[in-house]
Amino acid sequence: MKGKYIVLLTVAAGFMLLTSVATAHQSATKQRVAITVKGVSDGSLSGKFVFVPLEAGVLKSDSGPEQGVVAKQRSVMRDGQSVNVATWVTTAKGKHGTFVIRARIDGVDAGTGFRVGTGAWTFVRGTGQYDGVTGGGRLANGERASVWSERREGFLTLP
Repeated sequence: MKGKYIVLLTVAAGFMLLTSVATAHQSATKQRVAITVKGVSDGSLSGKFVFVPLEAGVLKSDSGPEQGVVAKQRSVMRDGQSVNVATWVTTAKGKHGTFVIRARIDGVDAGTGFRVGTGAWTFVRGTGQYDGVTGGGRLANGERASVWSERREGFLTLP
């Protein structure tokens, strides 16, 4: 009789192990990505984005136009340096879908016509390959002679 219970417990344990492995496989996965944007400093916050996966995963390379809108902007003084704190929302329309990002950046005058900034970005929503994606990361940008460039790196979680 004890032998039957041992066999039954072994089968039950095996079933639970298989179920947990299948459930773990269905869980969300993270993928490290980079988004580079380049534009003209004409006040429009428009540019061209390039989306590049930095590791293997579901999300594929993409590119297209990006258009931003400043949501909030203010100047503060930090340790004697004037800092422009800006929050904006930007929409990127690529071949594989559209996504919206919210970003916050602290920008400073770096001298001789250069402006630089660092901050953070958050993925708000998306369509196509970006549908249901969440996440975000850090960003840095620079501007000089009517041209600006920004690079965002971080992790996106896929459903």
